[in-house]
This record gives sequence, C-alpha cells and structure tokens, in this order.
Amino acid sequence: MAGMTISGIVLFLTPSGRIANWTDWTYLRLTKHQWGALHIWLSLIFLAASFFHVYFNWHAILNYLKDRRTKQFALRLEWVLGVIIIVLVVMGTLSESRPFSSLVNLKYKFRHYWENDERNDPVVYVESSTHGGIGRMTLEQFCNDIGIHIGRAKEKLQRFGLEADNNMTLREIANQTELHPSELARIIEMGY
Repeated sequence: MAGMTISGIVLFLTPSGRIANWTDWTYLRLTKHQWGALHIWLSLIFLAASFFHVYFNWHAILNYLKDRRTKQFALRLEWVLGVIIIVLVVMGTLSESRPFSSLVNLKYKFRHYWENDERNDPVVYVESSTHGGIGRMTLEQFCNDIGIHIGRAKEKLQRFGLEADNNMTLREIANQTELHPSELARIIEMGY
C-alpha cells in the first residue's frame, strides 16, 4: 500500500504527458509512463490481497456483522457513518463542489506550473522538434535545432568531463553522469 501511495503522489505531481514526454521527465529514474504502470500493478496487487483477505477471513467478518448478544445481523453506527462519508465524497467530487474540487484544482496547478516554467529549459526547442523527446535527439539534431555549432557544443561538454560524438543521443551523453537530458541541453545552450 505504501508503494501505491507513493506512486499516486508522484503521478499527482507530474507534468502533463506532453511536457513529460518532450522533456524526458523522470523522478527517481522512472518516467511518467513507468510510474503509471507501477501504480496500476501495485493497485492490482492491493486489490488481489484485499480479495484474499476477505476470502480467508469471511467467517470473522460475518461474526463482526452480528450483534454480540442476539447473534443476529445488526446495523451498526460505524457502518452507517462509513456509507454516509463515501456517498458525500462521491457526490461532492462529481458535483465539483468544495473542498473536493480543491484537490483536483491543485493537481492542475502543478501541471500548469510545469507548462509555464520560466526557467531557461530547452522545452521551447523540443516543442518544434520532429525527433521526439529531447533525450532521443542526437547531439547533431539538437545543435541544428537550437542553431549552435556542434564543435562549440562539444567544447562545452568537455568542460564538464563529457565525451560525445555527433550521433550520440542526449540521453546517452547524460548517462555518463547523473545529469538529465534537459540539464545537458542547458549546458550545451548556455554553458552551465
């Protein structure tokens, strides 16, 4: 359940798919797609474990549903409260009323942050690229896209101890260190 919670939080905070793909976004070396797949599988494992838990504890659950004195099924206050809470949450979420809409709006604020980031990230160049995510571009393709001479780009990379040839992808070059391809692009473009 902890893994499902962590992957859910990461997916809540990730940029939209377009931005995540363009920038080769990763967190803990996993892409947004990988986080989504991990979340789905952990959720399925949780559901399977819940099913087996109910199956193996069915008699204990039935005994819990019975009144201790009469041994008959009885309606308990905690069940009614649980159902009321679930109904309120479902209705509030579907009607987009506060405070339920605030959580959804917060998610879109995070996505908006990623799309309107005013740092000098190379997203502008990737948007016009026909090569896919920035990490998939070769050094030569990237240099052509941003209008920098490839020899100059290699000099900047060498200052950071990186060796590259024209046909290496930015991801391959970045894998020589702990850099992300977008950080590598910033080095090529601005020298830092």
